[in-house]
Amino acid sequence: MIFKDDEPVFPLGMYYQPHDEEEWRVWKEAGINLLQCRTGEQLDEAEKRGAMAWVSVPLVCRSDADERTLREKIGNLKDHPNIVAWEAQDESIWTACRLDIGVVTNRIYSEPPEVRAVIRSRLDELVDGLRRGSSIARELDPGRKLWLNEAAKSDQETLARCLPYLDIVGYDYYPVPEDHRRGRQMRMLGGFTDRFRTTAPSKDLWVVEQGFTWGALDRASKNESTVFHEYNSNTWIPMSEEEGRAYPGVEEHRFMVWIAICHGATGLLWFGSGFEDRPSPLLDDLMVVVGELNTLQPFLNAGNITSVDITTDDRQCPAVSGISGVSRRAGDGTLLALVNEDYVDHDVFVTGMDWVECDDLVPLVEPADDLRDTRDGLLTTMTGQEVRLYLAK
Repeated sequence: MIFKDDEPVFPLGMYYQPHDEEEWRVWKEAGINLLQCRTGEQLDEAEKRGAMAWVSVPLVCRSDADERTLREKIGNLKDHPNIVAWEAQDESIWTACRLDIGVVTNRIYSEPPEVRAVIRSRLDELVDGLRRGSSIARELDPGRKLWLNEAAKSDQETLARCLPYLDIVGYDYYPVPEDHRRGRQMRMLGGFTDRFRTTAPSKDLWVVEQGFTWGALDRASKNESTVFHEYNSNTWIPMSEEEGRAYPGVEEHRFMVWIAICHGATGLLWFGSGFEDRPSPLLDDLMVVVGELNTLQPFLNAGNITSVDITTDDRQCPAVSGISGVSRRAGDGTLLALVNEDYVDHDVFVTGMDWVECDDLVPLVEPADDLRDTRDGLLTTMTGQEVRLYLAK
């Protein structure tokens, strides 16, 4: 956990500073509590606005020059009270697997022997550089967390070797608009979160979600073409203009945050707001969901109740990914979160919540449906990719 004023806080973070004074107000009221900061001035501004911060530093030290830069950066900023984490170079493992043709391989085992040797050498250097950098960071600033964010498909064997030098692991994944042909689906956040949680069961796990439209990213890249090319499976795939304009709305944001939480995320961040034009419907919708999360802060930091069992009714549609969910208690309250990861409707049974009455579990978000008490457990019907939140006070 991270703490603010001695209270545990579930990170709700943004990679870019608010656009203007009004956006500072909106983000703060919604519950954004963590910002990426690059300078002392940005750290001061975040502290004034009540937000904590993380700072990116060259934590992977491959040379004496890297070490001098790292020592200087941490030495200049470490006395600032607002920093909660130092972040290593983004997607370091993913970058080390980039081939000479510019494409990243996540199938190291399938490459020719000479290519495998080069990639393995780079990965060995990365792990050794992180060992060196983390030792320096802990020497200079022993109280702060060290964080490495990776791509969703980054090599997990290498990540496992990095764990002794990290406190936080994370990954990023941006699946909107969905495209099943390309393996771009929101529900894959569940499997990716499971993968990182399995690799790093005792670490904080921060999931970086989509805070941009691909079209805005295309414009920011100053690419002469009007189409952003998304890398997937060793090929460059053209994205249509219609896809580039698509963005996650309230229901998509809600689905992505809760599938990550149900699979073990201990923090959520959003990348890309700096690329968006204002006004931004995407960011307006995102702040609605951030506000929902922030009202549930005590439950976000609580542990899952292991007696609760959440299942689909196999007499109806067969489950593919099925229903994920968590039940948590904080004070006198009980939260039940359900996520239908499939595209089809499911009847859902919840058992093992004998301490709370069915009628006391009140729906928090729309579309809502009351739970019904049956002989097989608490029952509700969920449409495809729907989230249900219930709270008993």
